[in-house]
Amino acid sequence: MLKEFWRESVEVIKEKEQLYQIHEGEYRQAFKQWFNNQAGVLAQTLEEDTPCPVCGSLHHPQKAVLTEDHITKEALDELEKGLKVLEAELA
Repeated sequence: MLKEFWRESVEVIKEKEQLYQIHEGEYRQAFKQWFNNQAGVLAQTLEEDTPCPVCGSLHHPQKAVLTEDHITKEALDELEKGLKVLEAELA
């Protein structure tokens, strides 16, 4: 009986660890997408004859654009919250 309980407990922990690894990978990918699109986000605020907050230029002939796979900070934060919940379950 104790052996069976132990085996089931180990299986539950393994499943949670696998789930955590999957979610961690999803979060890392989402963070990479978010990070890579920050220039596009910033470019949306640029106005001609107004200094760029990065380089100070007043002219912006080739503004970065958001890619189709961009992710919002809010969506990234939600993924992070879910990851922290799984992390807490493993602690």
